[in-house]
Amino acid sequence: MQSLTQTRPFLAAPARPLLLRLMDRIAAADAAYRQKVALRGMGAERLADMGLTEADVEAAFRR
Repeated sequence: MQSLTQTRPFLAAPARPLLLRLMDRIAAADAAYRQKVALRGMGAERLADMGLTEADVEAAFRR
């Protein structure tokens, strides 16, 4: 005898629940925001030490 999810696959649980995907998206957006704030707060000398310019920082977070 087949199970209910085998006969009706739309009843099977999705690979990743919607709430988990939403929380992952929020966490990724928060991490990007924190990185943007940290990089924009650095001085030009510090960015140069990392091989970046202020224009590189602005271009990286432009959407």
